Amino acid sequence: MKLFNTTKKSILAIIIILIIAFIFFNSIKTGEESTKISELAAKVVSGFVLFVFGKQPLDSLIYYFYSDFIAHIRIIAHFIEFFMLGFASTIFLSIQDFKEKKFFNKSLFFGLFIATSDETLQLFSVGRAFQLSDIFIDMMGYTSAAIVIFLFSLYLKRARKPALNKSL
Repeated sequence: MKLFNTTKKSILAIIIILIIAFIFFNSIKTGEESTKISELAAKVVSGFVLFVFGKQPLDSLIYYFYSDFIAHIRIIAHFIEFFMLGFASTIFLSIQDFKEKKFFNKSLFFGLFIATSDETLQLFSVGRAFQLSDIFIDMMGYTSAAIVIFLFSLYLKRARKPALNKSL
């Protein structure tokens, strides 16, 4: 069982490192590079939406609200990146320390540390800035994943307990 946990932890550690590398890699891009990536993502998403739901009237709506659409794409990207990080790191910490509050609190602190580091990195990129709102969005994604794992771990813990004999 220890070998199995060690293997799981090793795989999760690699996944966590890759997610953090992806997050930090995007943070060191210039503002112009970041905008181009967001615009590309917006074109892909809008193309998909138009393909699924048809061109009219969505075509004119997407064109009219395009800058807002790009801003929403960025928000969703922040949320998803940190949701994935929160999911992997909370599982990692729960394997090591199954005391509910302890692994949950450690996980939230880790998420806040990475989100703050991510925004701090942007101070050194041209055309980027430290934004508290991004930390808030990051933590919403991270915390959402941590809560899912926390609740699932509680469910598993209760499911593993033998049923009490109610017939006395």
